[in-house]
Amino acid sequence: MGNGTRRGRFGERRSQRTSDRRIECGERNPREAGSFNASYSLSLGLKVVFLALTSAGLATLWMAVAADMGASLLVIANGLRLLRYD
Repeated sequence: MGNGTRRGRFGERRSQRTSDRRIECGERNPREAGSFNASYSLSLGLKVVFLALTSAGLATLWMAVAADMGASLLVIANGLRLLRYD
C-alpha cells in the first residue's frame, strides 16, 4: 500500500465525519433539502414504475437501464444546480 492509499482513506474518513456532523447539526439549507427530496423521489419513483411495468410484462431490462441512466443524469444536473448559487 502506497502513500496515496493512506491519504485517500484519511480523506474519506475526514469527509465522512464532516458530512455526519453537518447532518447531525441540521445545517441543511432548505434548497438543498428540496433538491435532495426531488432527486430521491424521482429515482425511487422511476424504479417503482419499472418494477410494475416489468411485472406486467410491458418493460424490458434495457428499457429499465436506459430510464435509470436518464434519471441518474437528471439527479446529477439537479445537484449541480445548487453549485450555481454558492
